[in-house]
Amino acid sequence: MGRPWLDVVRFGGSNGFERNFLINDLWPFRDYVIRPLNDDKPFNRFFVEHLAGDVIGKNQLETEVGSAFLVAGP
Repeated sequence: MGRPWLDVVRFGGSNGFERNFLINDLWPFRDYVIRPLNDDKPFNRFFVEHLAGDVIGKNQLETEVGSAFLVAGP
């Protein structure tokens, strides 16, 4: 289910526009999406981490990275 969710949040490994440059430091978000889905994390918690992971998971990298979806798409 990781790939469909990455499509929903418009994740991309590049900017995909006129000058298609790679975004080399976005892989932690991709891994973050795969890990909780494999571990059966409750969806409501997973979703809240996307919206406010940097606030609710202060100094917890595994939670903070959830809010990276805000900058992961075009």
